[in-house]
Amino acid sequence: MARLKGVQVQIVIPSKSKLRRVSWASLHALRWLVGEGAELYLSRPPFEHSKMMTVDQHWLMLGSGNG
Repeated sequence: MARLKGVQVQIVIPSKSKLRRVSWASLHALRWLVGEGAELYLSRPPFEHSKMMTVDQHWLMLGSGNG
């Protein structure tokens, strides 16, 4: 929804997933977002399990101990 409003969207996902179905589902949805102008970046191993979001120069990072 943010992309449709003209907001810059950057998405970072692992370049290699442990689960094929998760990878397939992610890439299927991301095609539309990239087609609408979102930027997609693939991170190299090891797998990073944290999540980070920035809005108007404020950031939030969430994560867990597993990875």
